[in-house]
Amino acid sequence: MKNKLNILILEDVATDAELIELELRKEKIAFSSKRVDTKTDFLRELKDFNPDLILSDYMLPQFDGMTALWLVKELAPSIPFIMVTGSMNEETAVECLKAGAADYVIKEHLARIGPGVRAALENKQTREKKEKAEKALRLSAQEWQTTFNAMSDGICIIGVERKIRRANQTMTNILKKPLSEILGHECNILLHGTSKPIKNCPFMRMRISKKREIFGFQKGEHWYNCTVDPILDKTGNLIGAAWCLSDITERKAAEEALRESEEFLTVIVENIPNMIFVKDAKEHRFIRFNKAGEELLGYSRKELIGKTDYDFFTKDEAEYFVNKDREVLKKEKIKDIPEEIIQTRHLGKRILHTKKIPILDKQRKPLYLLGISEDITEHKNLEDQLIKAQKMEAIGRLTGGIAHDFNNILTAIIGFSDYLLMKLDKNDFSYTYLKEISEAGKRAASLTHQLLAFSRKQILQPSVLNINIMISDMDKMLHRIIGEDIDLVTNLEPDLGNVKIDPSQIEQVIMNLAVNAKDAMSQGGKLTIETANVYLDEEYARQHSTVEPGHYVMLAVSDNGIGMDEETQDKIFEPFFSTKEKDKGTGLGLSTVYGIIKQSGGGVGVYSEPGKGTSFKIYFPRVMEKIGLKKATKPHIQSIQGTEAILVVEDYDLVREMVANSLKTLGYSILEAKNGEDALRYFKKERKQSIDLIVTDIVMPQMSGGEFIKKLRGKDINTKVLLISGYTDNSIVHHGILDEGIPYLQKPFTMNDLGKKVREVLDSA
Repeated sequence: MKNKLNILILEDVATDAELIELELRKEKIAFSSKRVDTKTDFLRELKDFNPDLILSDYMLPQFDGMTALWLVKELAPSIPFIMVTGSMNEETAVECLKAGAADYVIKEHLARIGPGVRAALENKQTREKKEKAEKALRLSAQEWQTTFNAMSDGICIIGVERKIRRANQTMTNILKKPLSEILGHECNILLHGTSKPIKNCPFMRMRISKKREIFGFQKGEHWYNCTVDPILDKTGNLIGAAWCLSDITERKAAEEALRESEEFLTVIVENIPNMIFVKDAKEHRFIRFNKAGEELLGYSRKELIGKTDYDFFTKDEAEYFVNKDREVLKKEKIKDIPEEIIQTRHLGKRILHTKKIPILDKQRKPLYLLGISEDITEHKNLEDQLIKAQKMEAIGRLTGGIAHDFNNILTAIIGFSDYLLMKLDKNDFSYTYLKEISEAGKRAASLTHQLLAFSRKQILQPSVLNINIMISDMDKMLHRIIGEDIDLVTNLEPDLGNVKIDPSQIEQVIMNLAVNAKDAMSQGGKLTIETANVYLDEEYARQHSTVEPGHYVMLAVSDNGIGMDEETQDKIFEPFFSTKEKDKGTGLGLSTVYGIIKQSGGGVGVYSEPGKGTSFKIYFPRVMEKIGLKKATKPHIQSIQGTEAILVVEDYDLVREMVANSLKTLGYSILEAKNGEDALRYFKKERKQSIDLIVTDIVMPQMSGGEFIKKLRGKDINTKVLLISGYTDNSIVHHGILDEGIPYLQKPFTMNDLGKKVREVLDSA
């Protein structure tokens, strides 16, 4: 092979020509090239460029490969001609080879171009050697035989009857037989070990065509390339054939190694779960995609290859991607893009983490751009969910602490107001103002109650129930809430499972969602309430970090109102966030819903689009317990007064004073303690039976109400207890769930509420 070849490339696509040149460089073939795409240019360069090899596309807009091949065979028949095409069936390939093409290569397998070029040039050399051999026939017998035997390829002359007449030394080495056992024997016996010509025998084909036939075969561990050329007499009659066998074992092994290497690389790339793509450096066209890329984008490789970003994305998106490509290729450095949003064909918007890598040639000129993209959409969603959960948790801790302190203040305000109202005459000018103070305190108490619900610090008293029954019982109330211009539709699963939640709290959830839906349907509409048994699998739990896999009861409240955008949905559960007009709402409705559901062990999701309505889906853990019997109706209390001894344990002075004064007014004998330790002194042995009831706060410094009660029970003191609090404490209240059977009064409360509850506890068994 020459040190440097002149290669003429007949190709109309510049990118394809560059890919061919790249593969030749990979094979370390030194060459100069010229690309043409018209007949005029082709004929000119055929003469002026003096090519050693021609690589031609099969179909061109103004020309075609077959015509070019015929011209070469007429004008320069010694130049090897290889057809390079995007697709070719077997029939067309045979036609090209019969017309004189040295080989053909499919563009999808350009890795074959290097070995193909080497083979074509080797065949050319073989032909030239055979020509020398034929010339040598005209030399003296001794000179001819010397030259004949010195040739590196196996050569023999075969008569029309298929018997070998002459063979050189290389042929005897190939057949591993002495010349005496070769001459006079049929070629099929020596080469193939068959008594008759093999199927599709090249010698038999040559007898018919009287043209060169080429084939390859394996003998032992060696592979051979064989050409069969006809020998004609002066009148054109076939008198024999010249065979030339070239040992291509090393080339075959190299091709096989290359094929296995390509297959191995392809298997690896195809099994990588991230999208991998390659673009050419000039036009940024896709030239390769792996399976993960097809699955992510929703396009087949056939649709993607040869296209640019502008064919699949909006102009702004495409320009963003291409500008990144240009930056990578210009700076010749890897570009890490932590987040980029891409619109896919079937999965909608996805978030990708992409690395773009420049691929350079030996002269450090950009050839390709390699991209590796990981779909991090699920990861980002979980990250956003975690951030939102942490945000809500932080707000919850803040609001819970504020609500607790306000509850103590409001308990004092409401209690003292009621105490004074009881003392004042209704005609007193102060009575009206004092009444307003009391009512304002109660309204403020309602707000703190909602804040406690959001922060999951309220006291729950759950029971096993069926949500279907609750919805049915609330039917009339819901119709009154939503009004006559909104249709109420219920779709309740008949065999709905049971849940364990606080009945009053779930009623509040349904009412708040119904009110919200009504506000979203100012012109009327439809409110749909659904229930269903569902199983949330691990995949769902991975995408929704707030729930665990398992069986749930779903409650869905949907409307066909104005809907919400994503920005609004991100904030709807935050306290004091409202889309309503000023003074039209507190912004605590949905935050209360959120707190109740989370404290009850459930999860909530919202699905909404502007103009398409909103659907809240709530999931409560399903329980296997049966619905218990209804509790006995509380006895009617005729009087809230009494004479029993009551110990009031409360660290907040104003609340303790208010409770003590209120109970004294009702006739009770009152003892006071600032905390649990202080209260224990009243339970010395000699005073053990003197206290009939303990009214204690739950959350106190030094010793909480829960710890105080546990110590009493440890001393076998079973005095009746009434807990008062507006805040949870895990000593008696576990995650907001009050131990069954423990009497409890929510702060803030009125004097009348206190009197009724005290009397109820004292009169209980």
